Amino acid sequence: PATALPMENPAQEDDGGGEGQFAVQIALTADDAEARRRVEQLRAQGFPAYYYSRTADRRFAVRAGRFSSRDEAEIARRRLEELGYKNPYLSELR
Repeated sequence: PATALPMENPAQEDDGGGEGQFAVQIALTADDAEARRRVEQLRAQGFPAYYYSRTADRRFAVRAGRFSSRDEAEIARRRLEELGYKNPYLSELR
């Protein structure tokens, strides 16, 4: 299970906020600073973004979203691909 990072981190949000059920994961990194940088990059490109700490493997998952529908998330995924992100994929949030 994933655990959210503390809210004092300005690049991180507990789950991206919003009420959507979908996100697009663009990175998985062991480096907290790298995760923050990628979140800021996504935000600068107009995407809602966040990262969270995966306790099982001590890595940080970086995501764009929350999106209210699979279609909306798929549009964002394609746009991320066009921007050069490698293998972004949809995640259904619980």
